[in-house]
Amino acid sequence: MREGVFPSSILVVAPHPDDETLGAGGMIAQAAAAGSAVHVALLTSGDGFRQDAERYYLALEVTPAEYMHLAYERQAETIRAMARLGVPAHQVHFLGFPDGGLDTLLLAAWDGEPWESPTTRARQVPYVNAYDPAQPYLGLALLEVLGRLTDQVRPALTIMPHPLDQHPDHWAAGAFATLAVARAASAGEPWAVQAQRWGYLVHWPAWPMPPAYRPDWPQMPPPQFSATGLTPWQEVALESRTVLDKREALMAYDSQVELIKPFLLAFARRSEVFHPDADLWLVNGRGRWLVPPMDRVTRWLKRDNVVRAVQLDWQPGGMRLEVRTAKPWQEAWRLRVSGHLLLAATVYDWWWPPAGKGEAPAGAEVTKGVTGAHVTWAEGWPASGGVMVGVQIWDGDRLIGRSPLRVVRWSGDGGGPSG
Repeated sequence: MREGVFPSSILVVAPHPDDETLGAGGMIAQAAAAGSAVHVALLTSGDGFRQDAERYYLALEVTPAEYMHLAYERQAETIRAMARLGVPAHQVHFLGFPDGGLDTLLLAAWDGEPWESPTTRARQVPYVNAYDPAQPYLGLALLEVLGRLTDQVRPALTIMPHPLDQHPDHWAAGAFATLAVARAASAGEPWAVQAQRWGYLVHWPAWPMPPAYRPDWPQMPPPQFSATGLTPWQEVALESRTVLDKREALMAYDSQVELIKPFLLAFARRSEVFHPDADLWLVNGRGRWLVPPMDRVTRWLKRDNVVRAVQLDWQPGGMRLEVRTAKPWQEAWRLRVSGHLLLAATVYDWWWPPAGKGEAPAGAEVTKGVTGAHVTWAEGWPASGGVMVGVQIWDGDRLIGRSPLRVVRWSGDGGGPSG
């Protein structure tokens, strides 16, 4: 995208009200002013933020009805914020799925029995103004709703949470948006084949710094990202008037300001940065993606991400996944592999050891070594197609490592993928 030239249609995907403004408020304002049709999709309405609800109602126990009332308040705040940025209300879409549950819907509650929100006690979209009300709280339902929205908007550019964002709802929201666009591309939709995907970052240790209003400072990506050789970020310069509009849009979120005002204002700077995401095509049957390390303070607090790289290899009769770690593999660790085939309804949620859930298919083998683990499994892989895949590492009930979910594609003539 050239400086000052915006695509004709843009879809901004956000997990909660205010994330769209934090990550892309300036881009939204300048694109709308330039004539782009900017749509905003809120996957949840913020009905799971316990600390905010307790402060809002001045109560230690908040009822399900109050959580839903707060969600309607946050929707109204979004409409006011988007009006400040030039986006009309009919282009703001509330999908109404559960706050605090997007990662569960993506990885575990994909189909079957709907998941129940621990705050609203809802098992389906309860909001009458939702884009598609009464949809069950299932990953497949969310993907289908988002697919209908993307087909309606046909965005040339989709802006979504970065796949390395540390918040589970953000991480999952980016994956849902990526999957919706990638599936449309696999189905041959012209708009999706040419579409761009940009990721914005909200939750990362010690970012942005300082946590204060600095309108004359540029936004800079965390230095760890450049250290791993990841593709360059795109910087969008913002006019001074746009920075003010973004600030006022952030302040429209009254329910959040008292709780996290310095954090909100730290995103109102003279530029915004986005990380372009693209499908990874296997070359000679192999593809690899890296995971940046945390900063020293985070590692000292033992909150580092132990995953450093993931490599996927096609081989006759199946796939081989290699996970490299920052420290020797521990006997207590558990590996989780998550995958979604693009051309089929197949979804994987495999654990090693399984411990009663996520059992791998018969014939799958896992080898654990000093620097990581290897997983080999046989499946009826098509000669061409793709999968969105990633890994997690758990130590007991604690998540200690996670890779981005990447769309990996391959092609071939009845055999394996070719470069």
